[in-house]
Amino acid sequence: MQTQSRLPKYEFKTIQVEDINAPIQEEEKKEKQVKSDIIQDAKKKAVMNFKMDDMSMPQSLSELQRYWAMFSEVHEKLIEYVTSLNYDHVDMLFEKSSIESDFLMKIVQLIKEELDPNIGARLIRSVARNSKLSLTIKFLTKKEKDLLRSALEKIGNPDDLKSAFNL
Repeated sequence: MQTQSRLPKYEFKTIQVEDINAPIQEEEKKEKQVKSDIIQDAKKKAVMNFKMDDMSMPQSLSELQRYWAMFSEVHEKLIEYVTSLNYDHVDMLFEKSSIESDFLMKIVQLIKEELDPNIGARLIRSVARNSKLSLTIKFLTKKEKDLLRSALEKIGNPDDLKSAFNL
């Protein structure tokens, strides 16, 4: 048996390979994006047509978070929802459950940027009733704490809230 010697490097040839699936993949991406846009538009229309009179009070903090997420698609509706809440009931929701930092920061962001200071003060007072709030505050980043401070400044820096938030 005779072995063949290898070809020297200078005799190798490069062949350009064309990916025949690339146009199909691009088309599939475009189709997915179009479908996603259609779904987003349908969600926004559904939220815009939603009547607050048909809305029941949330029975748990997780239900409040779900409603919050649903209405966050359209900020005007979120503000309308937050304004329409019965805060005596909301106080009980926050007393019963612990609040996660991401939901706390969504509340703080809304208060800081868009919410009427009186309603913002009422909402943040409900949050302050949470028994495990100090633990949540401990895990906030410096930037998140600064955002919380600025939201409290917007509503007038009430002393009772400063102590509740340990700021």
